[in-house]
Amino acid sequence: MISGLVIILFSIIILVFSTVALLGIMILLSITFIVFGTGRLSDSFSDEKLNRFGVIARFITGLLAILIGIINLIIALVNPSYSILLLINIFAMVLFIIGITRIFIGVFTQEYSKDYRIFLILIGLMSLILSLIVMIVPYVGYYILVLLLSLALLLNGLIRFLSGLFK
Repeated sequence: MISGLVIILFSIIILVFSTVALLGIMILLSITFIVFGTGRLSDSFSDEKLNRFGVIARFITGLLAILIGIINLIIALVNPSYSILLLINIFAMVLFIIGITRIFIGVFTQEYSKDYRIFLILIGLMSLILSLIVMIVPYVGYYILVLLLSLALLLNGLIRFLSGLFK
């Protein structure tokens, strides 16, 4: 639940302060990945409602998010311009995997309420759509990408927050 609130906070900061220096945005996104990944890793060990697929999926996506956050943080300090291109592409790929994971959990995990499972599926579809837009049209303006990525973070942070409320 706390990691969801942190992700929501970072997504709002990115959305509102889109003109902040590139280095600051990359550092915030790197930290967001690390927090997001830590939350997913924690859930993979503590969420008793997850089936085996859900545990494995959350563990792998959590570990990948942490690694991407650390790698991008290092690159941002060395070459911020390369960092944003790398992170946007990696973020889109990770968001694509997370979207698929949310859909599978919503479809195959019967332990959650029907409403929450529908919400998981909808957020999964939204994540897939946003990630595909970024992957297919990488030359879309920087601010549009920031807006789309911030929205995706906000929605995924909301899922984590609601997950904490429904447990």
